[in-house]
Amino acid sequence: MSIWLWFAIATAHAIDLNDHVRLTLDGGEVVEGWFLRAGEAEVVLTRPSHNDVSNVPLGIIAEVQVNQRFRPIEEFEGEIAQAWTEWKAWSADPPPHPWPQLVGASSLLLAGSGHGILGRWDLGGSMMVVDAASMGVIAVEASGRGTGRLDVVLTAAVLSVLFKSYAASDAARLAKRRRKRLGLLH
Repeated sequence: MSIWLWFAIATAHAIDLNDHVRLTLDGGEVVEGWFLRAGEAEVVLTRPSHNDVSNVPLGIIAEVQVNQRFRPIEEFEGEIAQAWTEWKAWSADPPPHPWPQLVGASSLLLAGSGHGILGRWDLGGSMMVVDAASMGVIAVEASGRGTGRLDVVLTAAVLSVLFKSYAASDAARLAKRRRKRLGLLH
């Protein structure tokens, strides 16, 4: 039963960013590239081999392959319409998009706080707990109330630095990507 369920899930066909798409048009021309985004009545593909982006109207597509699998045109058009609807909803109410420097700097103070500013508590919460615990161990040891072992302090300091550096770079990258997507970066 579980193998059947795994195969059913594995063969789901939702179009996703960077899926390989091969479109045969009504005139027999083939346009091949990677899915970038949906348009209102078109699909936008990146084509690195041609160093361009192609907008293909849905009305002229005769045959569709996504990741080397043939797909019914109606199903593909439905997925493009769904992706377009999701894009419009995202654009109408975008997630928080502060400056990358702000989220990076806040993560240097407490790892994960930049992710929290961006609304990504699923990532930031666990980083905050580990970093706060590491800084707490350092504080207890520095106050003279801990074990007095240098290896405990160094381990906690290394963990804190690792979490802060990862959190700062990841949060800044995420903020930069969001701002670029909203057209706020040039």
